[in-house]
Amino acid sequence: MAVNGYDEPKDEVQAFVDKEKLKHPILLMGGKTAADLFQVEGFPTVFWIDHDGRIVHREVGFAPDMAPAMEKRIEKYIEARGKAAKS
Repeated sequence: MAVNGYDEPKDEVQAFVDKEKLKHPILLMGGKTAADLFQVEGFPTVFWIDHDGRIVHREVGFAPDMAPAMEKRIEKYIEARGKAAKS
């Protein structure tokens, strides 16, 4: 899920979604919520949320060289969840 923190009109967001071929839902007009509730000051800001709905990690910004570490983090959370489910 993504939040449009720039509060752009729906047609602008849809044009971006179409261009980038995005498949995930995007919340519109989320700038105030992002800033007020989650102290988002830079874009993109990524929140890692566990199966219990807790924020377990936060990253601000993105560069392609960050992808391998993000993939490892995903694998770690999936593995931990699998172990917890077996317990």
